[in-house]
Amino acid sequence: MGPKSSKDPCRQLPLPKSAGAGGPPSAAAEGAPAPSDDDLVRELAATLADRSRPPGNGRLPQLMAPDAVGVDTADLDAIARPGALARITECPDAELVDLVEKLSAYEASVSKQRRALHERIDALQAELTRRYRTGEASIESLLH
Repeated sequence: MGPKSSKDPCRQLPLPKSAGAGGPPSAAAEGAPAPSDDDLVRELAATLADRSRPPGNGRLPQLMAPDAVGVDTADLDAIARPGALARITECPDAELVDLVEKLSAYEASVSKQRRALHERIDALQAELTRRYRTGEASIESLLH
């Protein structure tokens, strides 16, 4: 490969008009010569920095997770004895099928309870909203 030709199509592309604000300083003035490869490399970090993520790890706060200390695992322990999952590769097929069926039934039961709880929460929120909209309740009444 020889040296780059001055007819390089990438060098003929105009820079965006916004390049002066946050873009390479050499592109700020209209009619300025196209930046060299070295200029582009030098400005790469600044160019990419304005598209960075906000601080944080992108995960939900741990405060939203349930407190593991207060979780009652007696039902789960009755289904899958403590340590049973650690020996799962040694379990016979019939025992695994039984375990899957029992865990599926338990999960369905927990889901049913969760749905019922959220239906109650939704009903309470709807009633509170209705009371505030109709004037039956007000913030001021809570403060007195």
